[in-house]
Amino acid sequence: MAPRILLADDDRNFAEILAKALSAAGYEMNVCYDGESAVSMARELAPELVILDVLLPQRDGFSALQAIRADTQIPRQPAALLLTGCSPTPRYRTRSHELSAEALLTKPLPLEEIQVRVAKALGSGPPVPASGSGPSLSGELEKTPLPAVLHQLHGMRASGVLVLENGEEKRGIELSDGQLSSVQSNLRSECLGNLLAAAGKISWDVMHESLRRVKQGEGLQGQILLAMHMLDEEDLARALRQQADEKLFQAFAWSRGTYQFASGSTLKTKNRLRLKRSVANAIMQGVRSRTPFEVIERFFAENGDGYLIPSERPYYRFQEIDLATDEEQLFAELANGLSIPAGLPKDEALLRALYGFVATELVEFRRGEPPAPAVAQTDPPTQTSDRAIASPDREKALMDRRSKGGP
Repeated sequence: MAPRILLADDDRNFAEILAKALSAAGYEMNVCYDGESAVSMARELAPELVILDVLLPQRDGFSALQAIRADTQIPRQPAALLLTGCSPTPRYRTRSHELSAEALLTKPLPLEEIQVRVAKALGSGPPVPASGSGPSLSGELEKTPLPAVLHQLHGMRASGVLVLENGEEKRGIELSDGQLSSVQSNLRSECLGNLLAAAGKISWDVMHESLRRVKQGEGLQGQILLAMHMLDEEDLARALRQQADEKLFQAFAWSRGTYQFASGSTLKTKNRLRLKRSVANAIMQGVRSRTPFEVIERFFAENGDGYLIPSERPYYRFQEIDLATDEEQLFAELANGLSIPAGLPKDEALLRALYGFVATELVEFRRGEPPAPAVAQTDPPTQTSDRAIASPDREKALMDRRSKGGP
């Protein structure tokens, strides 16, 4: 019988991706998104392992694990892994030890490491995939859009191939240690010659002649166009970057379709194109230019009882994402929280940017009303690192607010 695991994390996209990955490795997964549900489900399911985020709403992860440990209705006490999105403090480590957690892990962390930690906590060896490659995870893009899939694979520093399918269209995106590496598609309309001809860079006659030579085995189309003196080296390099971007960003336009990530796999060398963008910038540009606007509108309609605020646990530093001036201004205006729907920008471009902030977790969604603006301080603020590192007092206050259902 497969080991039963209970996963509790309020980041629904992360929880879904991790649950699918562990399910593919042979575990029985059960998921919830708050501390109270974690306690009740632990009593009902009696899992062998609980994985709890420290900053769960309604009841924080430490409090939830303490309640599980004290519950006499649970027939056997589960092993426990705790997750935190900020640097663990001595207080965190002490609480983790007091509650007999196997480990306190800092997100993001590699998918392979999570799998090894889970196997160790359960007292078994790491899962061995049935095939030669690593375990795969899959799902529907309608439920988990491409920006969320890419973001979570980046956060788990995954290496492998993400295969996307929508009808007859198929794309492969290779990642290495969570970074975009290369892309392929099966559409002839996205071949280099077609893109150059459509952009007016070469004539259609030249495109057809170069394609004829490709079929005769004279080489790749770009090399043939160089030999025909239709392009120079700089033109070709620029065209290949644009072709790679087109293959990647077209997938952002899909509101339906499926994804499957095969850990450890690689794309075939032939016809794959190198990607030069960071994951964060790729997500932002894909959302700006291709994500269907109805997907964005639906997201904000489904989350109309809360507000957005800069994330307590950002995956990326603000400086790592290329933003336009109006996007930077929008981000600055989120400092005290932006109510949904009242505070949403009317401009489509800014609403897309806001969705991109959510997809990259520069900002996070919280239930309730935004906190009152902080009183301006006269003393200069203490300098901190780019990544938020919480003090013990601040952590306690944050967990207290979360346990009461607050932000």
